[in-house]
Amino acid sequence: YYAFDYWGAGTMVTVTS
Repeated sequence: YYAFDYWGAGTMVTVTS
């Protein structure tokens, strides 16, 4: 499972297997 979220002025990357 891969989730990518763009958080305002930064980037938040969440990787879950």
